[in-house]
Amino acid sequence: MNSNETSKMLTSKEVQEALGLSHMTIYNWRNSGKLTTHQVKGQRNVYFAPKQIVALAKEVGVKLTLTDVASILKQRKAVRPGPKPAAKKFYFRSPRSSTQGVEHG
Repeated sequence: MNSNETSKMLTSKEVQEALGLSHMTIYNWRNSGKLTTHQVKGQRNVYFAPKQIVALAKEVGVKLTLTDVASILKQRKAVRPGPKPAAKKFYFRSPRSSTQGVEHG
């Protein structure tokens, strides 16, 4: 699978939000084989086929159509992350040495 194909598939977070399920439920269903996943070689991201998610939605009792899935994917394309903000500079301040009340010796 290549990255172009993943643009037509749902991420785990999108499935969670669409079906109203927790990330652990999705994780457990993946491990049990109830959900099959797709991955791009060398990447950690996991993707789900829209038709499988629509079928699962029916099983769970959630109304979700392929049109709904298409609108989720369209929203993803519209919201692209911008550049990361510049890191704040960190200055280390050494503690003030206080000899008051301390015996040296």
